[in-house]
Amino acid sequence: MSKKKNAGGLVKVGNLVRALPVIRHNTAKLNPNGPIALRLIEGETLIRTGEELARVWSHSAFCQIGLPYRDPGDEIREWERKNGNVHLKVLAGEAMHPQTEKFVKVGLPWGPKVRLVQIYLDTEAVLHQSPVIETDRSLTSFITDKLKLDSHGRNMRTVKDALARFSASTFRFGIIDAGKARTINTSIVESFDIWFPKDERQRVLWPSYVQYSLPYYENLLEHAVPLSEEAISALAHSAMALDIYRWLAQRLHRIRPDHPTLLFWNLLHEQFGWNIARLDNFRRIFLQALNEVLRVYPAAQGKVYVDQPNGRCNDGRGLWLCHAQPPVRKVQQKVLLP
Repeated sequence: MSKKKNAGGLVKVGNLVRALPVIRHNTAKLNPNGPIALRLIEGETLIRTGEELARVWSHSAFCQIGLPYRDPGDEIREWERKNGNVHLKVLAGEAMHPQTEKFVKVGLPWGPKVRLVQIYLDTEAVLHQSPVIETDRSLTSFITDKLKLDSHGRNMRTVKDALARFSASTFRFGIIDAGKARTINTSIVESFDIWFPKDERQRVLWPSYVQYSLPYYENLLEHAVPLSEEAISALAHSAMALDIYRWLAQRLHRIRPDHPTLLFWNLLHEQFGWNIARLDNFRRIFLQALNEVLRVYPAAQGKVYVDQPNGRCNDGRGLWLCHAQPPVRKVQQKVLLP
């Protein structure tokens, strides 16, 4: 890789990233004929050749802090994470059972399906300019037609369960700024209706509509981050990959072209690897997910680098982020948002 200066002539970016063969755009750890690898290949092809990408949206808050990757278990009713000066605490909720007329505990939202549900709800609210979102038929269409996921029973039950968990939860945001602390308590979903199948063995909470709270809805219209529908579809198998993609989508274009940012591994571990004890294991898993993300975010290729290795760390000190265009052009966002 040849050396070159950025537009401001202040930083020799090539000197920062020359010895970075760690990030390769491949699917070496995936079955090359498996559904995940094929989705990545198809998504990359569509993104590179498409003149105008299909768009979905996600609130910027969920581009900075993710939800649990795996099911914490029914006994865990609270979950807390932070990213920089933003803290998130999620409280598991309850829902009224229509037959017993009693509240039923609903677990914490987790996994890739809840991320797809949250993106679906945000997208519908933005597209239709309404806080009331119909979910019974349109969510199924989003999962099967838009994201090209199988509609077999177990898959859809997982999606419906994710919707119920997200709808019932309370989200508490804490923001530290200039020595002051601000706490925001919100139920993102203000109301939702549910029904229970008669077969209790297959019981799944299934809202036919959800209604966003007005504060969240109005804030969403102001802070919605446009994403590529093809990229979300290709990454739908991985909660970590979805989080990395959304994070880069809202972060890279805000970095100054003449001022690359180095994020140390311990900070990335805190943000993305809370469930992985060893740092070396986290780096390996994170870089594999990042490989997949970069395949479907072409504008970020060559803009996200592992730091040069040193004596203490084979993967360098952390990850360099450089300015890159967002996955969906801003002009497209302005057309739909007020």
